[in-house]
Amino acid sequence: MSQLVQFDNQYILFDETYLTGESCAQLFASDSAIASVNTQGRGEARFFRCGEYALVGKHYLRGGLLARFIQDQYFGCIAEATRAFKEWRLLSTLREKGLPVPAPVAARVVIKRCFYQADLVTLQISNARTLADCLSESSLGHDTWRAIGACIKRFHQHGVYHADLNATNILINQQQKLFVLDFDKGAIKSGELWKVDNLERLRRSLQKFKQKNPALYFNDDDWRQLIQAYMNC
Repeated sequence: MSQLVQFDNQYILFDETYLTGESCAQLFASDSAIASVNTQGRGEARFFRCGEYALVGKHYLRGGLLARFIQDQYFGCIAEATRAFKEWRLLSTLREKGLPVPAPVAARVVIKRCFYQADLVTLQISNARTLADCLSESSLGHDTWRAIGACIKRFHQHGVYHADLNATNILINQQQKLFVLDFDKGAIKSGELWKVDNLERLRRSLQKFKQKNPALYFNDDDWRQLIQAYMNC
């Protein structure tokens, strides 16, 4: 069940399975849980614990040229229209559909005048690595590539658009179970052309990693296995 609480100019949407209104306030107090973990790059995850739960925090940061001037502020003054609340709501919907995504725990936005800053907290997927990290160490085998293709098809059958499907947004755990991350700007859509774009975006991501690391365990046959499984589901 989702709940919404407000503390001054902070709005926090949370799942009461994991948090209470009081624990939400503690979670985001002085950003200790999220901002205290040093990371590199834009939008990288912050891993921390809150009580019995292992969590992942993401602070929304701008990319591109605009990030030089406005690092983490977005235009808007309605909490439900913010990127954090939209992603939280989408993740909740995808979980209800039985799709393999992280459980949304809390989304927080801080609104000042006509701008906001935002954070998203999800339940940590334990003992999992990104597809890119796995491929840097060993080949996956045809069964895993077929599983990836089938996994993407499941999302597409539900009309789930992922705005940035790439080799770092697919996780594989020790049981070879797949998860898809980062649904910022994602949506439920109709039509077919965007599905092709999703697949091509993933392929370009894999090729980019291959260019950076020629030893990466990815080749044309791997991609054929993925596409064949996608088409046959």
